[in-house]
This record gives sequence, structure tokens and C-alpha cells, in this order.
Amino acid sequence: KMKLVLNAWLISMMQGIAESAQLAKTLGFTPDQLWSALEGGPLAAPYVKVKLDAIASEQFAPQMQLAHALKDARLALSLAEPHTMPGLDNIAELWQQAADAGYAGQDLSAVYQWLSTSAKA
Repeated sequence: KMKLVLNAWLISMMQGIAESAQLAKTLGFTPDQLWSALEGGPLAAPYVKVKLDAIASEQFAPQMQLAHALKDARLALSLAEPHTMPGLDNIAELWQQAADAGYAGQDLSAVYQWLSTSAKA
């Protein structure tokens, strides 16, 4: 059960990394520049570095497939009842769209690429 708790946190963290990297790109910064701003501070988790490297190289070989992360998100949501987890619920909906768009077998960090291709019209 603790693994599920940790995966829920990891999933939320990955969405934050993807969105922050997307905003950084929009504002003219690279993933390496984002990491440089984080490095040495309290937000500089090794996991963040690994995922920013994947984003920078656009190499999304699965460490944890998006489909598996989505399964864990849905399981966490069902086990959390009667409590709500609106952030994780929204991520699960978004990641389902990414999976449906062909990213299910890639690493969960590929959600960044999906966000890049599904910009607002």
C-alpha cells in the first residue's frame, strides 16, 4: 500500500515537472536551465533531474510506462474514497488522453511531449 502512496506522489510530481518544463520552454528556457535554477536547492530531487534529462533529449524509454502510472493513479483514487484527490483525479484524466494519443507505452515523462502537442487552440 505504501508503494501506491509513493506512486501517487511521483505521478503528481511528474505532472508538475512536465508543466513547469513546458512553461520554461514557452518563456525561452531549456530543461537544463530549469535544472540549473533548481540545483542545490530544496526542490532539486534526483528524480527531477532524471526526468528533465529525458525531456531535454526527447528520449522517453520507459522506466515506468504511462499506462502503469495511470493504472496506479486510478487505483489510488478508488482506495482513497470517501476522500477526494482532485489533483490526482485531474492528472488521471489528462494522462488518459495522453495514453489514448499513443503515449501509453512510453515513460510517464512523455506526458511533457503530449502537452507540447496538445496546446490550446
